Amino acid sequence: TNTATNTATTTTTTTTVMSSFKLSSFLFVLTWICVNLSSIAAALSESDRLDAYEKRGYSWPLDHVNPNTEGWRYNMFRRLAQVERIKHDDDRYNGWVAAMAAAISVP
Repeated sequence: TNTATNTATTTTTTTTVMSSFKLSSFLFVLTWICVNLSSIAAALSESDRLDAYEKRGYSWPLDHVNPNTEGWRYNMFRRLAQVERIKHDDDRYNGWVAAMAAAISVP
């Protein structure tokens, strides 16, 4: 009877562990899908960005950078020239976002 009890306990424990593993694997995959889909849905395409740019009446090149000193202006326009050379649209867009944030919002 001891052997039968041990076998039943082992089977129950194995089933519980497998069920727990399946559930945790399912939750991991579900979380991964949700995170990746939300980042895809939140991305702005290059054509949408250009449409919004034209609607807002923005101009290029920038009138000023912040702080508007000779050294900072040189560095920012150098960085923006580097971003222009990025081949892939999404990477170039991300480069513009980062460079523009630095160019106009640094105190």
